[in-house]
Amino acid sequence: MAFVVPNCGLKAIPHIESKLKFWKKQHGVVYDMLNTNGFGWNDVRKCIEVDSDEAWKSYVQHYKQAKGFRGKHFPLYERLTNIFGKDRANGKAAQTPDQ
Repeated sequence: MAFVVPNCGLKAIPHIESKLKFWKKQHGVVYDMLNTNGFGWNDVRKCIEVDSDEAWKSYVQHYKQAKGFRGKHFPLYERLTNIFGKDRANGKAAQTPDQ
């Protein structure tokens, strides 16, 4: 399935897949932060909020990829959650070896 955009020399599929991979990674970073104590979502500004500077510094020290997300406008989060949300492991179905 190799779709080519006429007269531009670009293949659409690799570019679309690249964007999807980028958005999935961005969504994952925000998703993980929101599932951490001290982090929340500002629905008006569509961005991450943190309870304290100490919580932010500690988190970014362990998860360097999150560095640029504090206060960053991320309007696609809810839409991307609808797309990628079910692809995330959350531990809810985890079982112990005894089960």
